[in-house]
Amino acid sequence: MKLRSLPFGQIALIAVLSALSLLILVPFYLIFVNSLKSPAEASELGLAFPSKWEWGNYEKVFEVAKLPLAFTNSVVLTFSSVAIILITAAMAAFVMQRRKDGLSSTLNVLVMLGLVVPPAIVPLYKVLSFFQLNGTILGVVLINVATRSPLSVFLAHQFLKSISKEIDEAAIIDGCGKYKLFFRIVLPLMGPIIVTLFIFNATFVWNDFMYVLYFLSSGKQMTLPLTMYLFTGQYGSMWNLVFANILIISAPLLIVYFFAQRFIIAGMTAGAIKG
Repeated sequence: MKLRSLPFGQIALIAVLSALSLLILVPFYLIFVNSLKSPAEASELGLAFPSKWEWGNYEKVFEVAKLPLAFTNSVVLTFSSVAIILITAAMAAFVMQRRKDGLSSTLNVLVMLGLVVPPAIVPLYKVLSFFQLNGTILGVVLINVATRSPLSVFLAHQFLKSISKEIDEAAIIDGCGKYKLFFRIVLPLMGPIIVTLFIFNATFVWNDFMYVLYFLSSGKQMTLPLTMYLFTGQYGSMWNLVFANILIISAPLLIVYFFAQRFIIAGMTAGAIKG
């Protein structure tokens, strides 16, 4: 439908909503502008252009925060956690959705409990210490898998309702085994929800501050969010470097989200096709 064929009221509403949607750019502009100011100017948190563009702030952030090391740790932590979450959630959701027995009902109840029961730091610390995983990336990976899997299983379970069981039956008749059925037929059809879960979980793990603060004590295992500590202190903060660091941390996920956003919408809506 062409815009000029719409009533004036709808055109005005579209114009107002489009203008309001631009407000989301204000925080990005604030961060970008202040990341290029001097410490004194950035502390004012103003929207004006800097009197002098301090492009060297980004170089300082790389040097002080040792961003290559922190970036490597964040990549390892994020992709390890997300990979395990995606494959286990997809397999669990497939079994729960296709099988209608007591085991599936029990698993469904456990998933629901996982959605409502919050994780507690002290028990997690005791468990990791018992298995000698405290202070290791592996320990934080397992925490991420445990805390993020329930929502991932739930969303994948809803999506699988839109995939007809006749596809499974046809594949089995053609001699397809259960593992081949899942990995060669069902899993590719779950592409939209897999991308959606990848974005959601990667965003959480990449930006996570609490778990890495409590359970990664070594400086060699510092992730990108923890580098924010290096530019803040009891008696003041270098806000220009803080804003520069925020942009560097956010850039990878913004790029991924920009290219994968159409899959997110498809993954979130496909589960509503069938009840």
